[in-house]
Amino acid sequence: MDQTPAPAELIGALRRDLDTLREDDTALYQENATQRRGNAALKQKVAGLLRRLNKNSSDSSKPPSGDDLKKPPKRRRRWWRTLPHA
Repeated sequence: MDQTPAPAELIGALRRDLDTLREDDTALYQENATQRRGNAALKQKVAGLLRRLNKNSSDSSKPPSGDDLKKPPKRRRRWWRTLPHA
């Protein structure tokens, strides 16, 4: 007894599989497009936040008191300035 499916049955099964794959492909394509739009929006938001973060009183209308309260880097003292004056 031969259990091999008829060619018409195989073709039908392959067509059903192909239809399923096309549906999956369409859904994934749409999801990918949605993710890309979301990523683009987030990149713009991050860029805007970085611009705001990097502003200080020298490049904006922000008052100097609004600048970070970071101390300027220490200047190294020259060795000859530590010698007693004669």
